[in-house]
Amino acid sequence: MVKKLRLLLSQHPNAVCKIGVGIDHFFIQRNQQGAGKGIRFMRVDGSVDSFSYRKCLGDACRSLYRGARSNA
Repeated sequence: MVKKLRLLLSQHPNAVCKIGVGIDHFFIQRNQQGAGKGIRFMRVDGSVDSFSYRKCLGDACRSLYRGARSNA
C-alpha cells in the first residue's frame, strides 16, 4: 500500500515540493472541518502535509467523473 501511495504522490502537479526531503510515513486524519478524512504524510524532517488523490490523477480522474455523470 505504501508503494502505491508514493507512486500516487509522485504524480501530483507539485510533487517535488510535496515530497520535499522525503516521506517517512502516511496516515489518515480527519479534516479540519471534521466532515471527512484525508491522506496525510510526515516527511523525514518531521513536517506534515496532505495531498488530494484527485490532483494526482489529474485529467484521468476528471474524465472518469464526467463519464460516470453522463451515464447516470
